[in-house]
Amino acid sequence: MKSVVEWLVHMEEKAERIYERSADIFIIDDKEFSEFLRQLGSEERHHKQVILDVSEFIKKMEQVPDSKIAVDDETMQRIELPFIDIEKKLGEGRVAKADVFDFIITAEFSEWNDIFFYIVDSFKG
Repeated sequence: MKSVVEWLVHMEEKAERIYERSADIFIIDDKEFSEFLRQLGSEERHHKQVILDVSEFIKKMEQVPDSKIAVDDETMQRIELPFIDIEKKLGEGRVAKADVFDFIITAEFSEWNDIFFYIVDSFKG
């Protein structure tokens, strides 16, 4: 479970950076869209903090419970692919609004969020 938590921290950081970089790009042409992206970035920052809190909690546990889900390398790579694609477009300065919308839909409705909620729910209470 520790490795999944570490991966989630990494993913939340990536998502936050992507949203913030995208917001910077669209600030002039579409202020409303830029603000929407900043809000998404803020949510990812909050998610990262929640996962960091879970990580700290796990460090203090004598025995970490087994995860009921397995997140293998293939799953992680499949989830990370849209992040890699949008980061490449951002880095090359050729990201379109449609690319960012596609990323939002793909990322936010991927297993990444299901895994996040599963881990967080595992430590509630």
